[in-house]
Amino acid sequence: MVLEMSPETDGEEFVELRKRWDRLHSLRVVLNVAGLGLLCVGLLTEPFVEERRER
Repeated sequence: MVLEMSPETDGEEFVELRKRWDRLHSLRVVLNVAGLGLLCVGLLTEPFVEERRER
């Protein structure tokens, strides 16, 4: 999807859209980093769980 703006509109609308995009992009980055961290924790703790099941 591509946003089209007419040349007659002022730049304020673009600035507001850009701020919204920046906030959503920052949220997406935080969620991606949290997901990666949880994945790493899961990978590192899996052998410990398997070890305890064998006992």
